[in-house]
Amino acid sequence: MRVLWLLRMLVPLKGHQWLLQYDDFYGCDRVAELVGLPPTVTKAEHSDRRAALHKAWKDAEARAGQFRLRQPFARNLEKVSALFGFSPVEKQVLSLAFTAAFDPVIEPIISEIPGLSHRVAEPWAIILGLPKGATRRALAVGSRLGRADLFQMDSPLMQAVSAVQVNRPELAGVYGDSDWRPERLLKGLGRQAPPPELGLADYPHLAADVEVMVDYLRQSLAKRRKGVNILLHGMPGSGKTQLARVLGKALGAATFEVATTTSDGDASTGSRRFSMLTTLHGLLAGRRALLVFDEIDQVFADGNWFTGVRTTAERMRGWLIDQLENNPVPTIWIGNDVLSLDPAFARRFDIVLEMNAPPRAQRTEMIRRHAGQWLDEDRVRKLAQVETLSPATLRRAARVVSGTGMRAERGAQAMERLVDQSLRVQSRNPRRNPIPPLMTCDYDPSLSHASANLETIAEGLARTGEGRLCLYGPPGTGKSAFGHWLGERLGRPVLLRRASDLLGPFVGQTEENIAEAFRSAHQDGAILQIDEVDGFLGDRQRARTSWEASLVNEMLTQMESFRGVFVASTNLMQGLDPAAMRRFDAKVLFDYLRDEQAWRLLVRLCEQCGLPSPDGQAVIRGRLAATRMLTPGDFAAVARRHRFEPFADVADAVAALEAECRLKPGVATRRIGFV
Repeated sequence: MRVLWLLRMLVPLKGHQWLLQYDDFYGCDRVAELVGLPPTVTKAEHSDRRAALHKAWKDAEARAGQFRLRQPFARNLEKVSALFGFSPVEKQVLSLAFTAAFDPVIEPIISEIPGLSHRVAEPWAIILGLPKGATRRALAVGSRLGRADLFQMDSPLMQAVSAVQVNRPELAGVYGDSDWRPERLLKGLGRQAPPPELGLADYPHLAADVEVMVDYLRQSLAKRRKGVNILLHGMPGSGKTQLARVLGKALGAATFEVATTTSDGDASTGSRRFSMLTTLHGLLAGRRALLVFDEIDQVFADGNWFTGVRTTAERMRGWLIDQLENNPVPTIWIGNDVLSLDPAFARRFDIVLEMNAPPRAQRTEMIRRHAGQWLDEDRVRKLAQVETLSPATLRRAARVVSGTGMRAERGAQAMERLVDQSLRVQSRNPRRNPIPPLMTCDYDPSLSHASANLETIAEGLARTGEGRLCLYGPPGTGKSAFGHWLGERLGRPVLLRRASDLLGPFVGQTEENIAEAFRSAHQDGAILQIDEVDGFLGDRQRARTSWEASLVNEMLTQMESFRGVFVASTNLMQGLDPAAMRRFDAKVLFDYLRDEQAWRLLVRLCEQCGLPSPDGQAVIRGRLAATRMLTPGDFAAVARRHRFEPFADVADAVAALEAECRLKPGVATRRIGFV
């Protein structure tokens, strides 16, 4: 076959015109021998030898059907073509591409014929004896041959025969290695996934969804069903890649992960990764295997809408849709952000599962398992409050502490620091403390001046399991503390959100944060408490911008559909939207302390601060009764002050309370001057 191709290069493509410039006729003895001519020809003999060359070409064309590819090249070419499903035309183009790249005789001649460097499909068609249209389609970037990415043919210039370059060194053996096997192409395309570090039991919060996935994949593998695709998405470190490996182990299937880098360690382009996927589908078809395509953001979100650059998925839309509908190996796609995923792609996933941080109960168990040897129960509970704590973050921190050999208190402190620092890097607001202090509750509802019986409310919520409360009143009256106390009474965690937690700088981000708060509370079975709710439920008639009304609409929608306990607190009851008022089952006023409540709190304050009891001190009682607008928060502030500026006696403590109240608006103060 090489002789026929070489003669077509020299005669129809007029390669001899350039070669005859030199006394050394064909550049090497081997070329002359192949076409049946003397190894050297002088310039005086050019005319005669040109005629002989033409005759040799005519004779070769007359018996073109008798030429065959040499072994083991022909056998290996069949393996490659079968692997990728190439058509007969694509297989012939591929045979010439291999020859142009690897044949020691043909390759130098091709690269020395300038005419071949300036054409696209025509020289391929002439050399192979194929129709130009069919050859052009086979060489197109979007063709099956082009998508396989075996050779570099991404631009018109690189589609010239003389510019063929091999993209994978593993292909070199195709041309002459009798032991070459298609499995060698796995190198650089991906890897067999390592054993999972987790098991099915580590996903109790996803048990129902995981069970469906296992059953579906088991049936798909048994029936060799095509077009099976599962999408796992969610926050980084939530265990998506581990779950894919867990599924493979549970099914007894070999799990292969598409590479994200080249063999040189460089990041692979989106189109390159898609070609890897095609190759792996061909290699693994018919085997009991799963394919994992991680980091899908690299192909579904690598565009730039501002500059008009389309994503890889959009550029290869037709091919990708065909892959999703016909891939022969069940494929698990993994990504973090799928907001940019085109609906045309999204609806072709059989199962879509969002994976975020596990719920609090699961986080608690996860912390005990990975870090229980260092953390006591209080620290476990404290760490479990962090909603963004992912299994990956915890495992890495535990691995570091374990590697240092630290024990007891040193290990506990190191564990907290490592998690804290990791969460700060991951946080959108690194200045905020990722690990909040453990909320302990010594709240006594009888010491809150509420307009309703708080014990009765707690009993009712324990019985019904759902309710919407609005707590309003001055700051420091115990509204937030009541929410934590309610959580202890009902045996539920409390998910606290403040305005700063929910407000976002981008369009729609605050609404998404509100929805996420309600979703998290539902997932955890938690009481959702939102402080400063007036920022999200303000009267829409007073809204100055459309986004203010949008926040209220989102909050009202979430409140309406939430089936749990929702507690909202505000200091500005009068400004709430009327529609919001109707959605609260109970509106409870937390007012300033009554005299007997203030006295009881003073007695408790003296006990905590080690001061003499105020009992029997009428003057002290009178001063306290005369102090207006006292709240439980004032007593808490005075107790904290005592830690660094101790009071000498009860009178000093009362004076501090009086000072706290004098700073409040609306408190009558003595004016300077004569009355």
